Amino acid sequence: MLKDSSKDTRPCWYNLSFNQFNARLHLTYYDISSKKEYEGLVEDARTFAFKHTVKANSIDQKLINYPEKKVYGVYYAIEGNTASSVQFFLTDSTKHYFRGALYFNERPQYDSIQPVVSFIKKDIDRMISTFKWIK
Repeated sequence: MLKDSSKDTRPCWYNLSFNQFNARLHLTYYDISSKKEYEGLVEDARTFAFKHTVKANSIDQKLINYPEKKVYGVYYAIEGNTASSVQFFLTDSTKHYFRGALYFNERPQYDSIQPVVSFIKKDIDRMISTFKWIK
């Protein structure tokens, strides 16, 4: 896990590297200060996922809903020769917003990376199912 060092990085932006697979899970966190900001972040997540429509074979959306932990969101599984195969966001809808996007550091060839994507998805799914907000 390394702090994001890109030009426009913000506090609480990290990259979880999967060096053996030449991949990274880009993770961002935002404090939500208004309903407008929340709605903008949710729309950004949808826009980022659907930017891959031109090369995607499919984009499946799954709602994330853990009301007992106040964790909600959307999981985007993107199949095809796209830059990102998995994207998701988690929120409590009032104060917190957390987004993740899986990227490979090479030209995507879905048939070649599909086994790796399946492997990493298990880790992402586990992270999402055990996620909780720290007060």
